[in-house]
Amino acid sequence: MNSILGFSTVIALWPIGILFREARTQLAEQNIGTKFAVFQILLILTTLQSSIFNILASVGQLPCVPPYMYKARSQMMNNQLLIVEAFILSVLVRGAYRRRDNEPGFTLKPVAV
Repeated sequence: MNSILGFSTVIALWPIGILFREARTQLAEQNIGTKFAVFQILLILTTLQSSIFNILASVGQLPCVPPYMYKARSQMMNNQLLIVEAFILSVLVRGAYRRRDNEPGFTLKPVAV
């Protein structure tokens, strides 16, 4: 089942590429290239990495160290790795989703009474 999930994830990247090619020209000022790249990286991290850990656990490559069995240990390793990866990705992607102001700084305009 994990192999099918990994294969379908790779196949799912194809329509995302088609959508990106069509939207690239219309949404160029919205920094769409970086946003699509982040979406693809996140899709790969969440599905393929989980499948790889599950396959390694089912084959017996991950050791069974108490208090965790091999399946629970693979899920724990995957979740810990996803937390670190998502944090790093969110720090890097902040620039893509951040809107730049025309005028720097915050100015408080007086209210007419």
